[in-house]
Amino acid sequence: MRAEWMGETKSMNQNMMMESAWLTLASGKPPVIGGSDAVGAPVEGAADGAVEGGATPPAGGGSFDILLFGMLLFFVFLIVSTMMQGKKEKRRKQELLNSLARHDRVQTLGGIIGTIVEISDGEVVLRVDEATNTRIRVARSAVQTVLKKGRGSSSASQAEPKPETAETTV
Repeated sequence: MRAEWMGETKSMNQNMMMESAWLTLASGKPPVIGGSDAVGAPVEGAADGAVEGGATPPAGGGSFDILLFGMLLFFVFLIVSTMMQGKKEKRRKQELLNSLARHDRVQTLGGIIGTIVEISDGEVVLRVDEATNTRIRVARSAVQTVLKKGRGSSSASQAEPKPETAETTV
């Protein structure tokens, strides 16, 4: 009789385990090995993040924080370098406009090439055709580049007179 009773107990334990497994899968929670469902459950009245058993949940945001900080640093670098380039370009353009003089050959933003005939505060008069003496009035800020410094400008392009050498005849 004892053997029969033991066999019934075994089958009852197996049925209970199968039933428990199906209930666990149906609830959507993963099965906990070596413990009951209460292990790892949050403790009521405890500090945020505290769980039963004294363990704290793992902090999983460490690598994301480093990545976010690196990206933020990169964007700050891009913004600062863009601002520095803008200031540098603005300073170069201002130096170019301040150095304009009569007889300089210039190119405008529109691609017009001409020689400066007259300069005022905000405008420049360009001679674009030598044969017909055609002149165009453009804004001073429209000058893009100086192609050739003119004869009347004070630049390093003026050559110093070379000393004459005595020729000897034989």
